[in-house]
Amino acid sequence: MAASLGLLGVLAALLQLFWGQDIGLADNGDGFRLMCHFRLEKAADVIADPLVLHYASVPVDCPAGLAYLSSQQWLVRPAVWIYRVRYESGFDLRALGILHSALFGLLLAALYVALPGRRRARVVTVVVAGVMLADVTFVTYFVSPFSEPATFLGLLAVVAATAWYVRAPGSPWVPLVVVTLATAFLILAKSQTFVFAFLVVPVLLSRTVEARALSGPWRGRIVAAAAGAVLVATAAGNLVQQPVLRGGEQPQPGVPHPAGRLA
Repeated sequence: MAASLGLLGVLAALLQLFWGQDIGLADNGDGFRLMCHFRLEKAADVIADPLVLHYASVPVDCPAGLAYLSSQQWLVRPAVWIYRVRYESGFDLRALGILHSALFGLLLAALYVALPGRRRARVVTVVVAGVMLADVTFVTYFVSPFSEPATFLGLLAVVAATAWYVRAPGSPWVPLVVVTLATAFLILAKSQTFVFAFLVVPVLLSRTVEARALSGPWRGRIVAAAAGAVLVATAAGNLVQQPVLRGGEQPQPGVPHPAGRLA
């Protein structure tokens, strides 16, 4: 059942993106701050064609003070690598959309496995979540040079991981690590997502994670507290390291483009 739900999620996202006219979000200038990490730049900048899917390779790295640090880079990198297996240079954002769709389905399957309760209730929960998140409002970002996909997918991963953590029997070491990694990915997606660190820490402290090397009345909470401290430190560090643009400063010269469909 998990595989079936995951496959349906992948198909739902792909149909939204590629059934009929391809959809996505155009680079309004800010997308350059992410794509420059891979030495990629829009291959065209034409007002009549608002959705530019093709990116060209450029010899320069990100300009100083403009690069945006995001866990979305960890998703763009394998997509670019896979694309380069066939093409020597450049990049097509639709390849990123396919990867995002595959991860979306995988996380829906993980959510089904992690949820407690009867099979029918879990199926309904995952289907409702899939229908809501596969809406064009969200999946449009899957074909874009922005960091929002890491936010959507990271949040889904955190929900699945925390569901597994709170119901796992015994001392949930592995679920604790998975929750910590998923939450770190989420809070590193955008500077605005740092608040999720403070939402997940109480969940971590709700379980006892035993460590034989520790002693005392709080020994079962120390490991979870340490994981929570790592998340808070990660969130704070991410905020400090993000470059700050001055008022009115444009990260990339050119005419901003609205979101749109590829005609």
